[in-house]
Amino acid sequence: MNNVTATGFIIFRIRNNNPEILGLKALPKFRKQAGGIYDVPKGRIDKGETPIQAAHRELLEETGLIVKKVIIKKPIIDAPLALWIAEVDDDSDVTIINNPDTGLIEHEDFKWLKIEEMKNTCLKYLRPFVIKSTDIIWDYTRL
Repeated sequence: MNNVTATGFIIFRIRNNNPEILGLKALPKFRKQAGGIYDVPKGRIDKGETPIQAAHRELLEETGLIVKKVIIKKPIIDAPLALWIAEVDDDSDVTIINNPDTGLIEHEDFKWLKIEEMKNTCLKYLRPFVIKSTDIIWDYTRL
């Protein structure tokens, strides 16, 4: 984790016995720059925070969500980013709010996506994370 400067979550819920991943619609400049449509809740690690604390803070700031269960102990890492996989209740309300520090909006909207849809529409640099999370999420949901 030495080269990790940002953390977050791949958030999923179980709806009708199928997992859905939370996609945050990236702003147009990021969709163009990074290719794709959907982002995940993530951000920089603030001074004095552990990576997992930063992930929880970013999730709350960007979506208003609180994790029900983190389902992997170690994050998926592709420096400088580390992402954990976490479940939220299937009836959790997502609220896109402005960044509390900058006052700026960071995402246009959100959508709960089937795993394959998230793979095909996420920002390109997130695709390896989503691909690696697929089997983990499916295995967890079959327990």
